[in-house]
Amino acid sequence: AKGYCRVDVIRRPLVGTCEIAVETAAYSKPEMYCNDCTMEPGMLTLEITDPDGKVLSATGEEGWTCGELLFRRSRVETMSHCRGIVEYYDLTPESFSWRMEGFTQRPVPAEEPDAYLKRRAPYPTLRRIPFPGIQSVCDIAPRDQEPKDTNLLLAGVVNQKWYGMIPPENRFLESLQREGDAPFTGKYREGIPGKGITVIPGRNPAAVYWALPASEVGFLDLTVQVEKPCVLDLISSDHLGRSGELAGNTYAARYCLQAGTYHLNTFEPKLVRYVKAVVRTNGKVQFQAPAVLDDTYPDEKRTVFSCSDGDLNRIFEAAWRTLRLNTLDIFMDCPERERGGWLCDSYFTSKGAWHLFGDLSVEKDFIENFMLTDPEKNWNGFFPEVYPGVRGADGDVGIRNWSFWLMLELCDYYERSGDREFIDRCRNRVERFMEGVLSLRGKSGLLEIPGSLFVDWSLSNS
Repeated sequence: AKGYCRVDVIRRPLVGTCEIAVETAAYSKPEMYCNDCTMEPGMLTLEITDPDGKVLSATGEEGWTCGELLFRRSRVETMSHCRGIVEYYDLTPESFSWRMEGFTQRPVPAEEPDAYLKRRAPYPTLRRIPFPGIQSVCDIAPRDQEPKDTNLLLAGVVNQKWYGMIPPENRFLESLQREGDAPFTGKYREGIPGKGITVIPGRNPAAVYWALPASEVGFLDLTVQVEKPCVLDLISSDHLGRSGELAGNTYAARYCLQAGTYHLNTFEPKLVRYVKAVVRTNGKVQFQAPAVLDDTYPDEKRTVFSCSDGDLNRIFEAAWRTLRLNTLDIFMDCPERERGGWLCDSYFTSKGAWHLFGDLSVEKDFIENFMLTDPEKNWNGFFPEVYPGVRGADGDVGIRNWSFWLMLELCDYYERSGDREFIDRCRNRVERFMEGVLSLRGKSGLLEIPGSLFVDWSLSNS
């Protein structure tokens, strides 16, 4: 919730001496509009305990140091109009040495947040989901075509101030979208099936395709060795175009690599079924088979469905997978373009989670985030349309009738859980909302709500 910190507990058995390195990022831009983060200042508080819970060490104490990592470019394009920036790195083989050598710049400042919140939602497994083998190898050639990705066009319109601050050399998404697959003119050698490939580009940059049997959400993980300086673009998607190629998109990650070997993880989770690695270099490039580190809801299979109709079984499997990929510690609008938790959507998603997962922990965290919003800072005590997003102007809640869906979900949550203690804790916030609602009654007694309203996805829109 905005102004709070939700605590993660990570359990790892450790014996003897160990070094712990933590990397964190904070996103912000002038418009202060985003659906998947609060745009608040970055912060990290961490403590290490023994099995009995005794604190052995904590940030703010002697021995903890911090520094700024400058190998990621900060002023770059956004993934969509409503998400944070894309990943763009300048790396040498020594870029990750800080993980073992530490920082000496300054001690970690000890600043406490206002409040800590318990995390109830289960943790993702981060298990490796390997790509089974190479799909194809091709050239990448320029095409005389205009980019058609609405994400790219809309991002520049919504974030005009931010895009005005981006140096030209940090923009690369449009150039990706002007490229297409072409017959391979270089050389390649595949190792043990599913294990790796060596590529030497020919007349053009080269691309290697990998594919999974079904879509997953997680962090792309791969090892690459480059003989000479190389620009590596990782492009991923859950679908291919009509021509069968994976077009350039706004979810790409770019790595400018000096000669050497790198183990790379994307910092942002991706919606992945297909991956294309584009290499721009005059030298040899060796890939070990990539994988996705699973970053989704870890369903414990409390509920099952099976019948004699194979089509129905596949429909259920698709529904279950879709819900799982859209669930982490909140119910997300989608796992790629937004990763934000919208009210109204959550009313229906929460029903699905109860039926398919048999678990209310994500829903409780989700509702709590909204209930902890300050009614004094939101229009008429209403709730934000989406969490953890912000809309720039303080007090603008966005789509105003979404707050009514939260009331319906709160009632349903009580029916599902019987959790009266949590409902009572929501009372004051709900009362402030109701006061705001009743203040909007017109002479007829009906509500007169100005501003953004939304007609639900249905034929009534027509």
